[in-house]
Amino acid sequence: MGFKISWFKFDLKMKLSLLLLFTSIFLLQANESYSQRTKMTLDLQDVPVEELIDLIEDKSEYRFLYLLEDVDLKRIVSVQAKNKRVEFILDAVFEGTNTKYSIEDRQISLTKAPVFNKEKQVVPVKVLQLSVSGTVSDGEGAPLPGANIIEKGTTNGTQTDFDGNFSITVSNEDAILIVSYIGFSTQEIVLNGQTSVSVSLQEDTSGLDEVVVIGYGSLSRSKVLGAVSSVKSEDISQLPVGGVDQAITGRVPGVQVVSSGTPGSASQIRVRGVGTITAGRSPLIVVDGYPLTEGSDLNAINPLDIESIQILKDAASTSIYGSRGANGVIFVTTKSATSEEPTFNFDTYTGFQSVLNQIELLDAYEFAQLVKEARDWGYVSADPSNRSENDDTATRLANGASPRNLIPGNIDRYLAGTPGLTNNNWLDDVFRDAVIQSHNLSVSGRSEKTKWFVSGGYFNQEGLIIGSDFERFTARINLETQLSDAVKFGVNMTPSVSNQNSVVEGFTDSPLQQAILSEPFFTPYNDEGQLNISQQIRWHNNGGTDGALAENPVAIALRRKNELNKFRLFGNSFVEVNILKGLTFKTLFGGDFDLSVREEFRPSTIGRYRQDVVAAVPSASERTRTRKNWITENTLTFDRSFGKHDLNLLGGYSYQREKFENIRVNAPVLDSNDIPNVAGTAETTSEKDVSEWVLISYFSRLQYAYDSKYLLSASIRRDGSSRFGDNNKFGIFPSVSGGWVVSNEGFFPKESVISNLKLRYSWGKTGNNQIGDYGSIAVLRQLNGILDNGLAGGQIPDTAPNADLSWETSITNNAGIDISFFDNKLSLGVDYFTSTTEDMLLNVPVPQQSGFDSSLQNIGSLENKGLEIGFSISDINLGNVKWSSSINFSKVENKVLQLAPGQEQIIAGGTNITQIGRPIGEFFGFVVDGIYKSQAEIDASPQSGTDVKVGDWRIVDVNGNGSINDDDRTTIGSALPDFTYGFNNRFAYKNFDLNVFIDGVEGVDVLSRTVRNFTNGQGFSNQLVEYFENRWHPENNPNGTLARPDYTQSSERLRANVSSAFLEDGSFLRVRNITLGYNMPTNVISDIGLKRLRIYATATNPFLFTDFKGFNPEQSNSNPLDPSDTQGRYPLNRTLVLGLNISF
Repeated sequence: MGFKISWFKFDLKMKLSLLLLFTSIFLLQANESYSQRTKMTLDLQDVPVEELIDLIEDKSEYRFLYLLEDVDLKRIVSVQAKNKRVEFILDAVFEGTNTKYSIEDRQISLTKAPVFNKEKQVVPVKVLQLSVSGTVSDGEGAPLPGANIIEKGTTNGTQTDFDGNFSITVSNEDAILIVSYIGFSTQEIVLNGQTSVSVSLQEDTSGLDEVVVIGYGSLSRSKVLGAVSSVKSEDISQLPVGGVDQAITGRVPGVQVVSSGTPGSASQIRVRGVGTITAGRSPLIVVDGYPLTEGSDLNAINPLDIESIQILKDAASTSIYGSRGANGVIFVTTKSATSEEPTFNFDTYTGFQSVLNQIELLDAYEFAQLVKEARDWGYVSADPSNRSENDDTATRLANGASPRNLIPGNIDRYLAGTPGLTNNNWLDDVFRDAVIQSHNLSVSGRSEKTKWFVSGGYFNQEGLIIGSDFERFTARINLETQLSDAVKFGVNMTPSVSNQNSVVEGFTDSPLQQAILSEPFFTPYNDEGQLNISQQIRWHNNGGTDGALAENPVAIALRRKNELNKFRLFGNSFVEVNILKGLTFKTLFGGDFDLSVREEFRPSTIGRYRQDVVAAVPSASERTRTRKNWITENTLTFDRSFGKHDLNLLGGYSYQREKFENIRVNAPVLDSNDIPNVAGTAETTSEKDVSEWVLISYFSRLQYAYDSKYLLSASIRRDGSSRFGDNNKFGIFPSVSGGWVVSNEGFFPKESVISNLKLRYSWGKTGNNQIGDYGSIAVLRQLNGILDNGLAGGQIPDTAPNADLSWETSITNNAGIDISFFDNKLSLGVDYFTSTTEDMLLNVPVPQQSGFDSSLQNIGSLENKGLEIGFSISDINLGNVKWSSSINFSKVENKVLQLAPGQEQIIAGGTNITQIGRPIGEFFGFVVDGIYKSQAEIDASPQSGTDVKVGDWRIVDVNGNGSINDDDRTTIGSALPDFTYGFNNRFAYKNFDLNVFIDGVEGVDVLSRTVRNFTNGQGFSNQLVEYFENRWHPENNPNGTLARPDYTQSSERLRANVSSAFLEDGSFLRVRNITLGYNMPTNVISDIGLKRLRIYATATNPFLFTDFKGFNPEQSNSNPLDPSDTQGRYPLNRTLVLGLNISF
């Protein structure tokens, strides 16, 4: 059963607040009833009843209240009334129908006329005997003015006032109140004798009247023809995260978010897979109508300032953005005022983080055993007949042993099990339980003509690795005012200041990687509490044993500086003019200023891998980046309804320009450590890069609906970009889509369990302009030469010009079905799409006589095909518990269709291959099917060399030629997942609420150097306990299945580095969020002036189920040709916080 307040357009709350305000003031002054003295003039021909009701409300202070099934809103009527009371009009409209009306001051109730039994008529008499009061608010505690409260089974009802308060007298103590508000899920409240209730309505994500923001406008969900998914504010605010990208992870079908654990770092967002090889993969982000520059992240926006996020996925939805729509569009709408009176909201939480998916390395005693086995076998295997693992150091040296064949002098006591020896876990030294906290205050309000929203936020996250953290200050200002009846003005701004201290992710200076290389025989601090510097390096060097010459990772984390300070300010202002009824002109001007300064300093007080501190010199660098982006747009919109015809026309012009400057100063040798920046020396080098781009666009769109049954949309955009060649500056990007709302047909059964059924199809063309600003012209680079026996500076062309260079084009077909059951309690959306990227940009080899090695050209093509499913359940009553749930599933298949002429494959990084007819960037290596456990097995098998040993990996002869070489490499896996999914559940019991969210990825492979380092048995780094327990050793573990510990590397062991032996299954199921909250009763907090007080506890990533052996199964590089083989990546966090939401 649905309820509707019929004056809902796109500014419902403002109209409700203004209407209620005027009503209250007038009631204080009036002595006669409003209906007796209010008259109006109407002249309408062939309009639906719904439009008549809207017009009456626009011309008066009346408000209508009715059940949707009680009134035929689509019935066509004609009305001619001159200076008549509303009763005259309603009598004429509803005469001869089964709809009757009643007027109570300014409220008009429409109900269905009862059907009487002619033999016996019973007139029910109800005695009103219980007075009930309460409040109605949204999911974040903001009051909902004008919400409907109806006593179930009667026409007895009321509405909330400015602050969401209401009072109603009901017939008995067991009455049921039906509370509804447009855009929110209706709730039924069983009183059970209660006289005070507090109702929190949740936004109805499956409701057909949900407003969906699209490019340059908005639509009701029932009229959306493209693939558009939504994430609401309550989903975003549930998670204690620093960025919005992390909050949308797993919530949207077809959208994969690869998270980084580094505080303040942005995630990679992929919409419908990978659609390019060379160009950028980032979706376009639009904030309150302002399209940010490509590659922008969402970290500058406070997640609590966001009202909703719409993700546009198909070309019909994104083609209005033309050359920037191929990777999808993310629409961010920030919050605005919801209450007449100034409303303050304070949100705060604090908690602790720990490492998710912690690994277990060997302790010192186990590691000593592994080192002994690895060095012994490396020594003995080189000459088994003349060497023994019992040989002492002198004998080994006499037999020609290398340093790696020698046994370090300190491990004898460990091998003997002597208690009390140094036994250090280096991961415990570099990791910490880190604090995370957030504090946000917002205030909003609205008057007759103005609404405003102001917020300020502070976020601080310590890193899991010492020496890393992120701090951010944000603010938000939204202002909108009606300058006159026809002119509206608005402005919004988002300033932010952030500071990020990072640690290196990689190898040499990565605290995490160096901690894995560090041996448990050593500690970060000496007995005096001072850092041990180069201890492990000197110990191996002085002992002549070689090994993992790692620097103290704690010293690296604490003494090395990598600090990024950033200021960003973006926003826009607009003027909107209603020229005629339905005809609106809007002009917008926006800007985005981004200034960042990164300072790095490496002191001479720490060494490097394989380099003692005595050889270190202090160095520093500084990089200053400035980006200035601005846009001006002008649009003209015509939006009218003519009987059964709804028409929306859009035309517009856009001009956007950006200038980017990058200044880098290097100081490779500082005078001392006393001045830890580039000012510490007079000898520096500097370089400056400046680039600009301009985008000019013309666009238009038509949207048409007939009788809410047949839907049509078409758009076209013409973009001109400075980035492309002179012959291809402009491109045209059209789209067309259609839909059929079957459930609105006359033949569709009204009492069917299916409450909504819509079929839709779309086709469109979009582009990808994410290449360098000067990719089409010859760019010069500096080159010194000899002139007159002296060194002279000069420049030569660095890139080949291409006047025909253009954007990549993506052509998408999308077929979808939306179906709802049981009054929209259950909703299902299914989309199937095919997307073909043509004119793909590739660096193509060119003849040497051209002076260049390669040229960037539009050559290749690839295809993505996929299926997306979204299913939701709204407000199911399980006794006293209300349950809502949503599930999403997506599967994308990727295939390369064409590369450069004559090119069949691209091998990247020695680990990945891209082939025609196969997915992009597959892992390319050897297949391992076990280990050699005897010399007889080696002799009977194909080999890659004469140095293959017992205990080595056994590599498969794929091509069957009797030997192992590079030709035996084959595809062994893919970094692209088979499918992704998410599962969200909400429960409400009295004042308690519980949210549980699960997401996962299945069928994805990961090649991680970090995992390989601690599972290869070489002994240069610590090893996993799992490896140690499953290693093969003829005496200590003869049933083992993993390669034998060995300090030397045979040809087979080297080949196995990129093989199925080290390819990890990166699939995972993650409990992403568990939140338990409690709303204090209204009658308790109202005495202290509060409207809402909610306390909650949230666990983020409490559980992760995966076979991946490393810290974070979400491993990905930015290059789709070489998407993995990562090293030293930051781990993900597990978080537990306590929070408080207060409204007053």
